[in-house]
Amino acid sequence: MNSGALPPSYLTGYSETLLLSPTRRYRAVHAFDQGDHLVYGTDTELEPNTIVRFDKSTGETEALQTIGGSAIYGCQFGDLLAISTTVEHSAVNRSREAELWLSRDGERWTRVHQARKDIWHGLAFQFGSLVLPTGGGSDETVVFSGQSVRGMDNRIFSARWTPPENGPGATDSNPALIQTPGDGIQRMNTREPT
Repeated sequence: MNSGALPPSYLTGYSETLLLSPTRRYRAVHAFDQGDHLVYGTDTELEPNTIVRFDKSTGETEALQTIGGSAIYGCQFGDLLAISTTVEHSAVNRSREAELWLSRDGERWTRVHQARKDIWHGLAFQFGSLVLPTGGGSDETVVFSGQSVRGMDNRIFSARWTPPENGPGATDSNPALIQTPGDGIQRMNTREPT
């Protein structure tokens, strides 16, 4: 089996051609089951990474959003889907920032936070990542931590994704989480896409 394919358990009943595909579009660490399709971020240093919609009945994929690095973490907080990237520098993934992406429907994604990799070499030490928990939660409080990113190591962040202050039609080209000091836990707010 190609190392770029999803494990066979995800592909029960799909054709052998899909399993032997030379693309890494099927390589993922975490997938969200959305009924008739899966949504996941790709994990490859050989191709630009994207958030992908995988149709279970046809095996077809659709790139929904280009992201800056390999998607190593995924988690669901209530109705919010979260995917974060890692800084794994390669010829095609040149971003020096780990990113946090959120979506309510799995189709439209918004980058809500980014953190720059620290000064230490990723291969000798660690890649820079925004780490999401393994489980998730029933409410829409997003929880994550920083690993090998500037100003975020050894901290836990708790964030709520709130609608734009200006109501429907408001735009913000790069909504970012806003930090508020706390006791070891940083509380942040961000804006939802319109």
